Amino acid sequence: MRADSPITRAEVAMIIFRLLEDDNKFNAISGSFTDVEYGRWYTQAINYLAHMNILLGYPDGTFRPNATITRAEFTAIVVRFFGGGANGTSNFSDVGATHWAAGYIGAAASRNWVVGYGDGTFRPDNAITRAETVVIMNRILGRVANPSTIREHLGTNTIFTDISPAHWAFYDVMEASITHTYRRDNTGAEIWVSFTLPTLN
Repeated sequence: MRADSPITRAEVAMIIFRLLEDDNKFNAISGSFTDVEYGRWYTQAINYLAHMNILLGYPDGTFRPNATITRAEFTAIVVRFFGGGANGTSNFSDVGATHWAAGYIGAAASRNWVVGYGDGTFRPDNAITRAETVVIMNRILGRVANPSTIREHLGTNTIFTDISPAHWAFYDVMEASITHTYRRDNTGAEIWVSFTLPTLN
C-alpha cells in the first residue's frame, strides 16, 4: 500500500479516469504533452482528462507523469472533475488569496472534502500521500468507513502487509480497497453484509 508514500501525477490520473462514466473515454485521442509517450499505462487517462480540461500541464508543455503531486494540485483536479468551480475562500493560514489554488482549496474545504491539519494549515505544496488521497476520495464519494463492521468482517485477514489498524487511515483504506455490500443502521452507519478480498498483483 505504501500509505505514507507520495502518489504520482499519473497514478492520480488513473484514479480519476476510472471514475469517469463516459462511453468515449477509451477512444483514441491525441495528446499534447511532450513527455506522455504513446502506449504507456497512463497515456489514455492523461490525454483524455487533459482533453476535458481536468488535467493541466506545465508551461513547458510537459505533464511530468512520474512526479509526485502536491496537495494543491490534487485538490484542483478533484474540484475540476466533480464540479463546483474554483470559487471558494480559503481559511487556512498558509493559503493566502494570491495562491494559485486558493479558490480550489476553499471550494473543497467548504464541501468537507479537505480539512487540513490541527495547526490550521493546509500545506498546499507538500506532496500528498497515498493515504491522504484515499481519505479525500472517500469523503468525496460518500464512503464512510465504519471500523466496527470492518473489524467484524475482516478479522485477521489482510490485503496489505505494510498498513495495520494502528495507522490513522487504515479503515478508510479498507473501505476503499475491499468490494463489499452493506446496509445502513438507524444512525446511517454503514454495516457490511458481505465482502470480497481483492486479488493483488
